[in-house]
Amino acid sequence: MSLFQLLRRHKPYERAKDVIAVLVYEIGDVVKCIHYMENFPQDRKAYIAELRKAMADVFIQMKILCEMYDFSLSELFEEGHDEFVQMLKERFPVK
Repeated sequence: MSLFQLLRRHKPYERAKDVIAVLVYEIGDVVKCIHYMENFPQDRKAYIAELRKAMADVFIQMKILCEMYDFSLSELFEEGHDEFVQMLKERFPVK
């Protein structure tokens, strides 16, 4: 059973905008963790653990969105990776 199917069992009216709202919240949590790690280095270890969880939550929301639209997460990752590499080559050519 996909994550989206599981979500639909518990929240039958869940739509993409609802998943995106959670995704934005989770991205905010990532930003918060990085901010605290940079400003409170003595607590870095605790915030690293929280950052890992927040990043995992971001990936889960992205996976749910992919399942909603029948996209392959790994294919999207590959496409994004290739586009990013191409953009770097165009903007910052190696001399």
